[in-house]
Amino acid sequence: MPRCATILLVLMLLGPNAAVFGQQAEAERLIRQHRYSAAIHTLMGARSDLDGHPDGVLTTLGVAHLQRGYLLRDLATLQAAIGAEYYALRQDSQRATPSPWTAFFVGRHRFALRQTQQALQAFQAAADNARLPTLYRNRARLWLAASHQRAGHTREATAAWAAVDADGQAVLVADRAYARWQLGQTEIPDCGPGRDVSLAALRCTLWAAIRKKEVTALQRLQNSLLEDDTPDQEVIVGGDYVLRFYDPATLDMLAAADFVMAMEAFRRVQGRTAHQDALLYAGISAYESGHYDTARSLLNETNHPLAVVYLGALDYVAGNREAAQQQWARAQAGPSEIVIAWAEVASRFASEHEAVRVTARKHRHAAMQSQRAARMLGRAYLRIGRSRDALRVLDAPYPSAYHNDLDRIEPGYLVTLAEAEFMAGRQYYPALRSHLASLVDVYPITEGVLYLAQAFTLPERQTSFNKRTGQ
Repeated sequence: MPRCATILLVLMLLGPNAAVFGQQAEAERLIRQHRYSAAIHTLMGARSDLDGHPDGVLTTLGVAHLQRGYLLRDLATLQAAIGAEYYALRQDSQRATPSPWTAFFVGRHRFALRQTQQALQAFQAAADNARLPTLYRNRARLWLAASHQRAGHTREATAAWAAVDADGQAVLVADRAYARWQLGQTEIPDCGPGRDVSLAALRCTLWAAIRKKEVTALQRLQNSLLEDDTPDQEVIVGGDYVLRFYDPATLDMLAAADFVMAMEAFRRVQGRTAHQDALLYAGISAYESGHYDTARSLLNETNHPLAVVYLGALDYVAGNREAAQQQWARAQAGPSEIVIAWAEVASRFASEHEAVRVTARKHRHAAMQSQRAARMLGRAYLRIGRSRDALRVLDAPYPSAYHNDLDRIEPGYLVTLAEAEFMAGRQYYPALRSHLASLVDVYPITEGVLYLAQAFTLPERQTSFNKRTGQ
């Protein structure tokens, strides 16, 4: 996965006309300081469409959205990892006050981690719990259906899907569409006014806009959700403890929305000099947002060496592993930066984990030379279950003088480092919390992940629960 090779590589290729004053120059400065939301706001202001912008502005917008999309997706992954452990701990510990909500919360995070059997058990427990409100029992049934389908239980999945009438309830419509997309299906939800809480309605509308590639709606909905740190659910447990649930779909959907916005911005670039690079990044953004046909069309138009990494991934998604391997052989014969990008993308496919492990070891030293490369290889190591290797790679380009300084450290790098620290063990928990705390002022939506990190890792929490699950 490229992090835009150098963050403003495309801008440099635009030539002297890109170096304009005013809003674009300010946005470029903000991107260099990793304030992607601020850069987008500077360029868009009150506008909600992309038409009529010059190439330089479009490219700057594309970079900001693509970078923020990667940040949000990495945050979603970290939230799923911590949330699964935290809620499972509360559910299993004899010292934690029982709650009928916990099983549903466990299931949602287990599903996000593709821990299908554990998700099945949690959703079944939630669906059977008469103390849980009807809406949430129905939500559990929908996710139970998705878990059965992911596990290959066709008959059980069909029955579970049919058991819930989602029409008219935005939270159920959004859950169903998002779950089916996670299973490789496409569904554009019909988001009526519904009777549900506003966050669910916003997510439903956002998901419909993502699938339809509606730029105006995406811009408006992103602005609403990115600044909102309100939990989806707050439950009083044991008379005084507030148990919060931040839907793990929110960050993933917002990342997909950013990838769509990046795709649409890059696609509008017309200048001859920048066109090939814009096609590349438009294609990558389309791939990341799940618009695979669009991605293939765009990537086939560019001869950039990075394109074969994503064309191979598209072949893999389509079930043509032989074609994927042919594309990837070209990538693996390239320079280290292309090979590291291949490792990050290939690590998303379980059957490639051993090949990624072997290749990553050969290019580990090269990855340690920059934050961008370390973040990519660190992410690959985390996906294949080698958190200690990820931590070694990520620690190298992180001088102590840069401690949580967003002017000099990519926020997505800090999030990937935080995940490696979480997986590596308790001695790293203070650093994990400090990384996330440094992001909240700039990216308020980090609040939900920080809440989970504090709830699970603070010493007073650890002493009140049983030993961490899985240790």
